[in-house]
Amino acid sequence: MSTHTREAGQRFVSSLVCRNLGSCVPDGCAQPQIDHQGSTFVFNRTARSTEESGHINSARPSAPGWSKDGLILATFIAISLVWAVLGYHLHSLKQTIREQTHRDVTNISIGVEKHVERLLVGVDQVMRFIVDDYQNDPEAFDFAAWLRRSTSLEGLTTQVSMYNAAGELQASRTPPAPGLATFHVRDRAYFQALSADPNPGLYVDRTVRGRFTGRYVLQTARRLNRRDGSFAGVIVTSIDPNYLSNQFKAVDVGSQGSIGLFGYDGYIRARYPQIEDMYERNVASLNAGKGVFAHLAHAPTGTYELQSPFDQVTRVFGYRTVGSLPLIVTVGKSLEEVMLPFWDEQRLAIVAGLSITALLLSLLALRLRALKRDRLHAAALAEANQTLYEKEKIARAAEAHFRLLAENTTDVIIWCDSDITHKYVSPAVRNVLGYEPEELIGTRPLRFVHPDDAEAYARVLRDLTSGRVEQAVTAQRYRRKDGVDIWVEISFSVTREAVTSQRDGYVASLRDITARKEAELQIAHMATHDALTGLPNRLLFRDRLSQERANAKRHGNGFAVLACDLDRFKAVNDKLGHPAGDKLLALVAERLTAEARDVDTVARLGGDEFAIILSWVNDPQAASLAAERLIGALGRPFDIDGVTVSIGVSIGIALASAEVENTDSLLTNADIALYKAKSTGRNTFRFYEAGMDAMVAKRTNLELDLRDALQRGDFVLHYQPVIDLASDEAVGFEALLRWQHPVRGMVSPADFIPLAEETGLITTLGAWALREACREAASWPHDLSVAVNVSAIQFQQPGLEQSVMHALSASGLPARRLELEITESVLMQDAQAVVACLHRLRGLGVRIALDDFGTGYSSLSYLRQFPFDKIKIDRSFIREIGDPDAAAIVRAVVGLGTHLGIAITAEGVETREQLDQVRSEGCTEVQGFLFSQPLPALDALRFIDVRLSSAA
Repeated sequence: MSTHTREAGQRFVSSLVCRNLGSCVPDGCAQPQIDHQGSTFVFNRTARSTEESGHINSARPSAPGWSKDGLILATFIAISLVWAVLGYHLHSLKQTIREQTHRDVTNISIGVEKHVERLLVGVDQVMRFIVDDYQNDPEAFDFAAWLRRSTSLEGLTTQVSMYNAAGELQASRTPPAPGLATFHVRDRAYFQALSADPNPGLYVDRTVRGRFTGRYVLQTARRLNRRDGSFAGVIVTSIDPNYLSNQFKAVDVGSQGSIGLFGYDGYIRARYPQIEDMYERNVASLNAGKGVFAHLAHAPTGTYELQSPFDQVTRVFGYRTVGSLPLIVTVGKSLEEVMLPFWDEQRLAIVAGLSITALLLSLLALRLRALKRDRLHAAALAEANQTLYEKEKIARAAEAHFRLLAENTTDVIIWCDSDITHKYVSPAVRNVLGYEPEELIGTRPLRFVHPDDAEAYARVLRDLTSGRVEQAVTAQRYRRKDGVDIWVEISFSVTREAVTSQRDGYVASLRDITARKEAELQIAHMATHDALTGLPNRLLFRDRLSQERANAKRHGNGFAVLACDLDRFKAVNDKLGHPAGDKLLALVAERLTAEARDVDTVARLGGDEFAIILSWVNDPQAASLAAERLIGALGRPFDIDGVTVSIGVSIGIALASAEVENTDSLLTNADIALYKAKSTGRNTFRFYEAGMDAMVAKRTNLELDLRDALQRGDFVLHYQPVIDLASDEAVGFEALLRWQHPVRGMVSPADFIPLAEETGLITTLGAWALREACREAASWPHDLSVAVNVSAIQFQQPGLEQSVMHALSASGLPARRLELEITESVLMQDAQAVVACLHRLRGLGVRIALDDFGTGYSSLSYLRQFPFDKIKIDRSFIREIGDPDAAAIVRAVVGLGTHLGIAITAEGVETREQLDQVRSEGCTEVQGFLFSQPLPALDALRFIDVRLSSAA
């Protein structure tokens, strides 16, 4: 029940007192009114007192309007109504507090559940990286080295361990104590479950005592498989439950509140406050049929009230399952604490009820005496003096009781005359508005209301003074005497003159609701805004989009929706950690907002996805210019705690007009255009066009096929020979990736390589190509080299150097026979880190070549950063080498390579004329269809044999 109900009850009580004071007091008795000259209650007499007149009026009093029985019945009905209203008010307040508490614990449980899910999903993501690395090459996987490189789980976990199929320890982040190196985990529940199930997913075990430290730990595990799918062991992380408990401690649930994390098995994973032996107690058995598990059987989220079996505190609990994990979060607030405002209100209501009851009973006694006087007319003159004295005494008591009620409530009680001028103000105004009561006498309420609320407040007052309403409740901002604006709730009721029942003014109750308003605004903001960036979230974005559609239809204007996805964000997040990733997202939000206009909407939809509504855009050129500004803004480097990082953004644009389709279609179209932008090189934008839906469907099917192809092993390498122009002999081969699709046939690399890079599958595919090329080249004669292309994405992910070392060691190929070809896009990511990696690879003996030289605007600058072993001139220059300009470029590159001591390879030589030209210009090596197209491995061996035979 809302506070409006309580205020209505108070208004009813006040009017009831006024009516009884006016209708039940005998002729000549003092009637309570308001002193229009001051701020206190006074009584105006209708007959002079004995002291003033010197005698008693001997005229017979008028006949009473009430019988004795009727008066008694009316009085007791009034008393009953007073207590009924107070009881109803208290009941409503109690229900309101309970309902608000249920909402509070529900909202808090949502936040806690999301926090726990993010922590556990983060742990699981790292475990899945470990599993993927292991299952890519179980024999070469080095868990200890992986742990030395990774810091992702530090702080949250106390231990990360790997066990073999027998449950014996293989490696761990923290070495075991002496004597524990041979212990096993075959008796652990996670080991038994994962070894029996080939596809179990993440296993979240009980909180148990760790065998390394002896402290309680929450253990999560994932299964490791051999190449044939058989069980190879488990990866286990041990999470410190105190870490979670300390996180829970930061949440405000009162001094007797609690937050718990439970498993579906009924055992506690973490709790605040902590209690003795809590990890050994099964909550499902302690609260059988009553606790969270009884409610969980009906709904995955909800609330309930229960006395805790741990500390016997009765709490209002909100519970919620943690994503798809077998865990439940409970948030409890002490019922005793949340009900404290109710007990205070109950005491005040009892005081008010007793006061009014005493007043009405006094008036009843007075009226009964008057009736008795009429019946005993002979004794009327003698009793009149005494009656008058008693009436004055009762009136003073009535004034005292009413003053007690008005001046001891925390609400400000105000009486206004018919033109809404303040005639009485209770002392509570000192605390609420900072004024003395006398300062407000003669003023009007509009003087204090906030200018933005003045018109709405004036409408309420007009409704009252015009007679359209008898009561009104409104919430406005008032300005305190110190200049601070606060929110107040004002309840108005009409008052009537006792004899004529004509309106003579208004009683108002005013209370400070600033804290409630701020809480409501904060909750509303949290529900519609992203917590990290403060931008509108998906919910508010869709609402703004609906408003924009309505505006477009009303005014005939157009607008645009931009779907934005950050490029290379995942690499930064993986390399620097989630806190750095969060800081980067916040900086991105700032730049996007700075580029947007006031009428535009910038939102974060989740992860690294942002969206923008460009209002009043009727020209595609305007949307293009906005997208270019955004790309430029996010293309500038970011400083993250002293580390400089570079990212980009891909943008899909959907234009809308007055005939715009529904909201979902606009978002879908923008997403489709975004896919197109990402597939055409990223850090660019594309407009949605008809037919893109089919393209996206085709791309989706191709992605699914690509993932299946990795599992089936559909990829092969073809090898194109590289010819030394001085000897006309093959000096090596370039390994080129080919996809033999069972239905599509041979799929072009131009179709699947960009998709593999976008999905991150290029890392797995590239590692396989390295291993396969080295294995094949190890069987070639005469130290022929093999060149393997390395994608920029492979440099963004950890493990490239390890992949190279594993490929060389597994094949036995000398490092000097391996050549890695990179494009300048690799160096554009993070030049300093990439150059350092290239130096380390070169230190192993691996040769480094710069591929497609001349196609980038900064190719020459990269030659100053790193001493490449070879430059490969792009085939576009060789194809046009007959043109003097193209020939001049080739000549300049050859001269530069000669000066730097770098070999020069001409790619794409297809005719004898091109061969003669590149030879005359000074190229050292050639490659192209003139000599051979890319060959399968066996044909490459035959090519070598034929060349050797012809040379002999």
